[in-house]
Amino acid sequence: MLIELLYFLTAAVSTLFLLYILQPIAVRVGLIDRPKGHKKHQGEIPLVGGLAMFGGFWITVLFLDIPCPSKLSFGIASSLLIIIGTWDDCQPLSAWIRLVAQCAAALVMIVGGGVIIENLGDILGFGEIVLERWLAIPFTMIAIVGVINAMNMIDGLDGLAGSLVALLFLCLVGLTASDNLASHHLNLIRSSSNNGSVSGFQFPLTQQKAG
Repeated sequence: MLIELLYFLTAAVSTLFLLYILQPIAVRVGLIDRPKGHKKHQGEIPLVGGLAMFGGFWITVLFLDIPCPSKLSFGIASSLLIIIGTWDDCQPLSAWIRLVAQCAAALVMIVGGGVIIENLGDILGFGEIVLERWLAIPFTMIAIVGVINAMNMIDGLDGLAGSLVALLFLCLVGLTASDNLASHHLNLIRSSSNNGSVSGFQFPLTQQKAG
């Protein structure tokens, strides 16, 4: 588990460093989130969390050379999402533009990255549900876009979305930690890196609440 800890700490420290670098820049350019509507966080928040986590994760992936057969596809998809997200923070975009960008990112992951949900497991208790390719591709796109928007919807309270994502990756780490399969070991490494990025983002929030 030492190698996974290294990935976790590298991502966490990188994200934390980028947060402190980007926050004053965001304040100067007016990239600030104020509580309104469904957003109930405390005070004015520099909108750099996504950028910092994106940077922290990819610094870890590239610097430590994490094996990823579809690194380019995931890089393009995540870059598209972070660009659209930052643009929307600066100048609100229409829901249709955001939806098209999210679908495009999902399509890159599906076609270029080979991310396709074909087996739903035994979720109904009647045996495994296996999707045909013609159904699996649109189902995967809906699932990806749905998760993206679900995270956006709950990102209104300090640390809520980040805590849920951190818990998700922690569960993935736990599920794969005892498996010696090479593919699962890569999932463990990636989950550790993702969890490190989110934890680096969450750390300043815990310090503010403690203070």
